[in-house]
Amino acid sequence: MENRIEPTVEDVKDKSVSKTKQAKKAKVTAKMELEFQTLLATKGDRFRRSDLAKLLRPFTNPRSLQVADELAGIIMAKARKDGVIVSAGSVLWKVATRSRRTKAGRPLVELAAPVDIKVTTKVPEKWFALDAETADLWVADKAGKLVRASKVQIEEAIELLKSR
Repeated sequence: MENRIEPTVEDVKDKSVSKTKQAKKAKVTAKMELEFQTLLATKGDRFRRSDLAKLLRPFTNPRSLQVADELAGIIMAKARKDGVIVSAGSVLWKVATRSRRTKAGRPLVELAAPVDIKVTTKVPEKWFALDAETADLWVADKAGKLVRASKVQIEEAIELLKSR
């Protein structure tokens, strides 16, 4: 009869199960969210879940790509639910295009970065700026800064538009 050594419970334990338990204990931190925002800023057009997992791996203890992948899945599921990202293929994701509507209902596409609108003039007080999304009317003061229009200025703008 052969001498056989029976395996212990630790020997039999499935490694993937223990890693899943580690992932359940792991929490998404603010630093992980910041890494996700960095990924969106750098690779916003097309990225994979594994790209985020590679960025999150240094934040796992002990370092585990499987735990990082599960955390990436949690972060991406929340971002998808919030409309931040959309599917761009079977495994690819991209930043969702932000769309807005004017008060009249015309669709607008939000750009990725802010844009400066400049007007050069010697008489800044003659200019009006209308926010078509909120219907706020802005006027320039003598220094050229935009301030909300008073009721008198709003009525003046309405009369000007009617006379066109």
